[in-house]
Amino acid sequence: MGEAQIPYLSFTGEALDLKQERTEAWKALSNKVREACETHGCFLLSYDGIPADLCQRMFVAARPLFDLPEETKNSYTNPDVIKSHITRSPANPLLESFGIGDAHWLKEAQAFTHLMWPNGNLSFW
Repeated sequence: MGEAQIPYLSFTGEALDLKQERTEAWKALSNKVREACETHGCFLLSYDGIPADLCQRMFVAARPLFDLPEETKNSYTNPDVIKSHITRSPANPLLESFGIGDAHWLKEAQAFTHLMWPNGNLSFW
C-alpha cells in the first residue's frame, strides 16, 4: 500500500463568493473539506489571497517547532484542546498541530517561544 496523499483543495473562485449563498461550487468544496477531514484529518489549501512566499516562510519557521522533542512540545497545555499541542496518533498519523492561544499578542507569543526554547528563538515570533 502506498503512502497516503494529503488532499489539496483550491479556495478560489465561485466557491468563496460570499455574496451568493450555497452555490454548487460552494457545496462541492464543502463536501471535499468534509471528506478530507474525515479521511485524513487535514488538507492542504491554495488561496490566491495568501502570497506563496508567505506560506513558504511560515512552513520554514514552523519546522523547528515540530522538530522539538515530544516532551518539550507536550509542555505546552491549554484547557481548550484546540489551543494546545495535538500529537500524531495511530488514528491520525499525518496530523500534528499546535493551537497557540492569543498568539496575536506579542507577550503571549514570547511566553510560548520561551517555553519551547528557554535559551531563546527570536526568529520564531
